[in-house]
Amino acid sequence: MTSFAPAPSSAYRRVRLRDFWTALGIISLLAGLLTNIRFQFGGKASVGEIAFGVVALFALLANIGNPRFWNRRMVVILIAMFVTLGGYVVSDLINAVPSDRFLRGWARMTFMIVDFLAVWALARNSIVNLFAICVGDSLSTLLTYAEGQHDFLYIYKFHLAMPATVLIMITIPYLMPRRANMATGIAMAAVGMFHFALDFRMLGAICVLIGFVLIARGITASRFRRLYLTLLALALTLSSTAIGYVYTVTQVSFSERRQNSNSERMSLALAGINAIERSPVIGLGSWVWDAEMWNTFVGNKGRSNISSQQARESQGPHSQLLQAWAEAGLLGLVFFLYLGKLLCQALWILLFRRPLDVMMPLFLYYLLLGLWNLLFSPFANLHRFDIALSLMIVIQVLRERMAVARAIRV
Repeated sequence: MTSFAPAPSSAYRRVRLRDFWTALGIISLLAGLLTNIRFQFGGKASVGEIAFGVVALFALLANIGNPRFWNRRMVVILIAMFVTLGGYVVSDLINAVPSDRFLRGWARMTFMIVDFLAVWALARNSIVNLFAICVGDSLSTLLTYAEGQHDFLYIYKFHLAMPATVLIMITIPYLMPRRANMATGIAMAAVGMFHFALDFRMLGAICVLIGFVLIARGITASRFRRLYLTLLALALTLSSTAIGYVYTVTQVSFSERRQNSNSERMSLALAGINAIERSPVIGLGSWVWDAEMWNTFVGNKGRSNISSQQARESQGPHSQLLQAWAEAGLLGLVFFLYLGKLLCQALWILLFRRPLDVMMPLFLYYLLLGLWNLLFSPFANLHRFDIALSLMIVIQVLRERMAVARAIRV
């Protein structure tokens, strides 16, 4: 019977700084850095996505007849993406959606496919390139720091929190290689509490969870492997308690902000459900936001002074699953349901199977973020590349697990 306990750590040797100095490593880092530099192109696109488009084109031309490029799982993901794209096309044509909306809707799916192909081309044979893309993407929000005039909490949430978090999780293993697991876990838990103190609840919860999982994995990596499930349950309990405490302490400062955020998310979700109830099979078309959805949103929000323009800027339900279903019907759900399955499968392996290394906190971070976005974030320009990157991480985790299984059988 296979133990639930993870294998002992393989140490932090996999990614060395000098390994970055290759042409593809530099391209991966630069492309990641450009993902948040955005411009208006009908909808919104990013400079990074243009770079990824060039990479994807060259990769397809160079590998059209290469069977190793067309990995089975990668092909299944592409098929699911094209089925969802087909759902958008069918829904838009049946509902006679205006061209400005359906072109943006189709472009959104096309960009996501291109992003995935490019990340696959760069990172399929190189953990270093995958690491470089993750680092570049995490630092990219710093390049847009000066955009607009916003308060500190906005700047912190959208420009500083993510790069600070990722820098901590990738530098500690190099500074403290002998105590990397425990030190990174403690640092991530502390950073998560800090995020909570500044009302970045989603990232705070992810960091605290990663921190306590790393601590539990670090303790049980050698002599106490059989206690892993017990320690993991204890870690989850402690993390929930710590989150609840910080949440309560900061409630006085952020109660109105949190209430508005929670109310808006729920109202947007109910507006999406309203659209699904009216057309569950076909969907109402790309970027749908009609009068009935508006009335549902305002009625549940309880604020009649919200303008319809503000509602449209929300771009539909704050859930990729609900939004795809409302816009593209059952065919639109195909890719996102498959994405959810892959994320859960890979997270299970990370929690219970995969040995610890420098990629573990990064992988946990991006996959937990991907699962949150799938359930509670809109399917918008901000998340196309995130989806592509999380898919590449999923494939990497599953390939590693298959390699271990083959080695055990041999």
